Amino acid sequence: MKRIVIAGSTGFIGRALVAALVARGMHVTSIMRPYFVLGPGRRWPYIVMPLHWIGRFIPGLAPLARTMVFNTREQVVHAIVRAIEQQHDSIDVWDATRIKGSM
Repeated sequence: MKRIVIAGSTGFIGRALVAALVARGMHVTSIMRPYFVLGPGRRWPYIVMPLHWIGRFIPGLAPLARTMVFNTREQVVHAIVRAIEQQHDSIDVWDATRIKGSM
């Protein structure tokens, strides 16, 4: 059975592609791009970090702030490698929280 890793599976075309591949019996792993990736050349997310922290204490923003996770480039690369190597059922989704916990 073929195993396929897809980045960008949350868009219009990606969702249809994943559904078609799963229907054909393929194992699909979806890597969802994190909102904030920290690392060389990616310094702008550091500006958002204090606002993110404050947002966790504002009732209307707290649920959104809890879903936004900061990932390092190393965490993203490690998650992609693990997603490729790992055996799973027909579909497997790697979101920002799972990427962060992959190391």
